[in-house]
Amino acid sequence: MPPIKFGRYEIVEELRRGGMATVYRAYDPHFERDVALKVLPRQLLHEATFEERFKREAKVIAALEHPTIVPVHDFGEEDGQPYLVMRLMNGGSLADRLRSGSLTLDEIVDILQRVGQALDQAHAKGIVHRDLKPGNILFDEQGNAYLSDFGIAKLLQTSTPLTESSAIIGTPAYMSPEQGRGERDIDGRSDVYSLGAILFEMLSGRLPYESETPTGQIIKHITDPIPNVLEVRPDLPPAIQPVIERAMAKRRELRYDKASEIPAALQAILTAAARPVETPAIVPVQAQPAPVRVQPVQVSPAPASQPGKPVSMAGRPTQPTPLPLPARRRLPKWLFFVVGGGMALIFLVIAVVIIGLALPGLFPASTAVEQALGTPLVQPGYTLAPLASETPLPTLAATAAPALSSTPFAYTGSSPVAVRSSPSSEALILEWFPKEGKMTVLGRSEDSLWLQIARAGRNQVGWVLASAVSFEFDISQLPVK
Repeated sequence: MPPIKFGRYEIVEELRRGGMATVYRAYDPHFERDVALKVLPRQLLHEATFEERFKREAKVIAALEHPTIVPVHDFGEEDGQPYLVMRLMNGGSLADRLRSGSLTLDEIVDILQRVGQALDQAHAKGIVHRDLKPGNILFDEQGNAYLSDFGIAKLLQTSTPLTESSAIIGTPAYMSPEQGRGERDIDGRSDVYSLGAILFEMLSGRLPYESETPTGQIIKHITDPIPNVLEVRPDLPPAIQPVIERAMAKRRELRYDKASEIPAALQAILTAAARPVETPAIVPVQAQPAPVRVQPVQVSPAPASQPGKPVSMAGRPTQPTPLPLPARRRLPKWLFFVVGGGMALIFLVIAVVIIGLALPGLFPASTAVEQALGTPLVQPGYTLAPLASETPLPTLAATAAPALSSTPFAYTGSSPVAVRSSPSSEALILEWFPKEGKMTVLGRSEDSLWLQIARAGRNQVGWVLASAVSFEFDISQLPVK
């Protein structure tokens, strides 16, 4: 039986099959090598302009050269079916690795670094992947990660027959909220969201949102709070959760601008966790014995010793040698003048106060002085409220600086909300707010990534991550703090 051919390529075996395309191992007789042959659905040709658009997009994808992107060698059409020819990756996919076991943090960072670089390169050229998932992250025989299937989702999304039947093209488990809503102005931040969802799965071993139907999964990406990976993996560094929250922010303007920023943030966390804590070494101080001078001994006849007096070997009474006393540290003279002058000033002030209390007529009334000067001596910080007949004492109305705003807004979060001392993930955590409640929002940071809130009962402010909470109002209307 002759082999099945697509153009000049001979199909050897089927590697995997999906809703978008089928991938075969094929043999290229021109270069005598095995390749990956991706065959797209035949119904794409029902649209009159698809063939022209397919050729244009295939040329763009083939020209997208990057060391971590699976290269496209060729494209064509055989018996009404379009196909792409790519480099064959023999190391399997990330989906295969996730099914076989968990990954270490170092392996996760290495994979995301290579994928992030590929996405940045494509986004810089205006190409969005649109179907980022573990099945499209492939490995070579040395275990190096590569990104594949660039532009395939875009080709399928613009095809009329498919969009009428499936409405939205992509994988619901990793789809960004704007892609799930069917928005047309998708940019690279949609891929950043999908990469954040993949990061959650690599860390936890489960999808960020579970549902019995694809539609339910898409709705959860749009409406549900961002999942907390620490609830599944409490052994992870706590600083990893803010990375996921920023990558999977519901609003794309709150996400990372570049995909490579995600592995960079993870690497910084691992570096900080591995850095040893430097403590000053304690060196014991040993007392040095005082030098001893040895006097030469002269032998002479020993006279009779007298009781009560020590006698040396030479027969003479010895005098005890006094030990040298440590030198006394003398205080500077100016310190005595400063201390003495300060104490004298304190006594003088106390004496003036006592005399003033004993002789009330000694000093003129403040009103007379004020009339002479023309200005009041003291600006009162409080004003007396008028006396009511049933109120025995006057009421003081404070005119001090106004307190912080006391208008609380209801909020919801996916986990307890960390209140930090400044708008930074590395800042000190002042307290934790519950998942749901009310908080007083004062403003936002310039990049809109943080919200300034009032800490109840403390007349102090704190900062919370904007992606960690959701409100019924638009935070972009808040003033910049």
